[in-house]
Parts: sequence; C-alpha cells; structure tokens
Amino acid sequence: MIAPLSRKERVFLAGAMKSMMLADGHFEEQELKALDVLLRRLNFGDYEQCLVEFEATFKDEDSFWEEAAAIKRPEAHEIITTALRELMLHEGIPELTEGHLLNRLKKIWKA
Repeated sequence: MIAPLSRKERVFLAGAMKSMMLADGHFEEQELKALDVLLRRLNFGDYEQCLVEFEATFKDEDSFWEEAAAIKRPEAHEIITTALRELMLHEGIPELTEGHLLNRLKKIWKA
C-alpha cells in the first residue's frame, strides 16, 4: 500500500506514526503489536530506517508541520491518512490527542 510513496513521504509517515503513538504520553504493548501488524500489512519494511532519518531531520514540531505542508500529492495524503487512521483505531476508540494529529493533517492538505 505504501509503494506509491516517495522516500520523503515514507520518512514523514514513519515520523507521523511514532508521533501518533506517543500522543497519549505512553506506549502500550498492544500499540506496538498493532504497529507491527500494520507495518507488515503495508509492506513498510524500511520503517525503522525511515524513522531514524525522520528523527535526524526533523527536530521540532514546526519542522514536522512544514514537512506536512510540503507533501502535495493527493495520493500521498490518502495513503498517509489511511495508515494513521488504522493505527489510531487499533483500540476501537480514537484518543482525542491522536485524532488531533490526523485532523490537523487533513486541514493542511485541504488548503
């Protein structure tokens, strides 16, 4: 599913996934399992490398949102938001803080 994403878009997705998982302030074993299942389903084999690149490149929240705004392709928007929505819903009820990230991305990409 992520095959159409460029390297830059995959790096952003990796960072967004981690940001979403940390949004509620803690990591649970269930979240790690859900992430692993999703990464396999998406065929996101280079997730760890993309995450390392993300963390080396984006040092603050402003740079994260600037990168989001720089992603222009609607196909990339759809793939990224779908993957994040799946990750967010793994427990059945989305957390408010997790939903905020997804909603802000949608707002940026509609502009």
